[in-house]
Amino acid sequence: MDLDTLYADALAGDAEAIAELEKKADRLSQHDRTILHVESMYGHPERVRSIMKMFEQIFFLVKLDTFKQTALHLAADHGHTEVVELLIDAARALSSPLGDDDMIQLKLLLGELMRR
Repeated sequence: MDLDTLYADALAGDAEAIAELEKKADRLSQHDRTILHVESMYGHPERVRSIMKMFEQIFFLVKLDTFKQTALHLAADHGHTEVVELLIDAARALSSPLGDDDMIQLKLLLGELMRR
């Protein structure tokens, strides 16, 4: 099953697709990148939207890879404006079960990216 079909099926409620996507979400790449890091880096807005919908309780937005980069850094560095906007909107909408340090880090990151 290709990734686009997997995301679509999972969002439609297909239990097998959801289980497969959950497995992918739990895995990290060799540079400790989450599924959100990878899809943001490659500029897939629909996949990013799907990940954020399905895994909103997992705080992928503030996860750092081994290079201390978030998904937002990677999307911005690779010029994926639509993904950057999605991630910024998602960060703004956080109700903040994050710790104070995480929220400070996220706000600093947003400020830095807005100045670019």
